[in-house]
Amino acid sequence: MVLLSKYPIGPTEVRTFQHFLWKDMPNHLMPKETDGNHWYRKNEVELMRLSSKSHWDIPVMVCGQTVRVLASHPTPPVFDGPEDRNGRRNHDELRFWADYINNSSTSYHYDDNGTKGGFRIILHLLF
Repeated sequence: MVLLSKYPIGPTEVRTFQHFLWKDMPNHLMPKETDGNHWYRKNEVELMRLSSKSHWDIPVMVCGQTVRVLASHPTPPVFDGPEDRNGRRNHDELRFWADYINNSSTSYHYDDNGTKGGFRIILHLLF
């Protein structure tokens, strides 16, 4: 994934979520077996990232205003079996953004730098 911009990007305000774990999303849809056990092995559940590539929150300065670009490349919701692992991951990758922009006080989000919380409005100029 790459973002190319002719406008300046605020590098100190960029947030990435490449290492956010799927299991850390409340009410996630990780596939389960019919007996209720995880479809993935326990050690896989402990390491499985939500993002198949990454999720980025990138502030871009356009004509004196900050525009926030929320970028991701979700898993295609096809090419799997009856467990629907790709469809479930796609759903949760998209829900991540819906929850992120709602930014309630109970936000579960944490970025790759360990900063917790969802969407933050930046009230100062980036440059």
